[in-house]
Amino acid sequence: MKRSMILILLTTLALGLVVRAGPKTLSTTEAINGVGQIKIGYIDSNRIMQEYEEVRDAQAKLEKETRRLQVEYNTYVERLDSLNREFERLRSKLSNEKIREKEQELQSLYQTTQAFQQAKFGPEGELYRYQAQLMAPVLDKVDAAVKRIGAAI
Repeated sequence: MKRSMILILLTTLALGLVVRAGPKTLSTTEAINGVGQIKIGYIDSNRIMQEYEEVRDAQAKLEKETRRLQVEYNTYVERLDSLNREFERLRSKLSNEKIREKEQELQSLYQTTQAFQQAKFGPEGELYRYQAQLMAPVLDKVDAAVKRIGAAI
């Protein structure tokens, strides 16, 4: 998309609530009673997500990173499952000391797997930060369009 088309799209989708009555600031009651003008707009975020190429590019990058991290996580889970199956298969042949060692090994791998999952997929994890990083330029443009429209009204 050309820059001017992007600007038009964001401008038409911008949200603004502007109350003007000369130099006087209006209270909500005054604004509602018609002392000033109220102009309301909205942002069609679904349309931005579907039509804005920069958003689609960001989503594609995020999906690629998600798949990469999911493969890495699946490796941890498969290893944990494999060790657990092996342990259960050999358990009756192991000494008490070896059983404790294997249980500790399994517990350690389980904790490592959980820590990986939290660090990568958790609410403050790597994917969340990456998404925020990818979407920041788009959100900045929407915010700038909102401010331009709000100032122009």
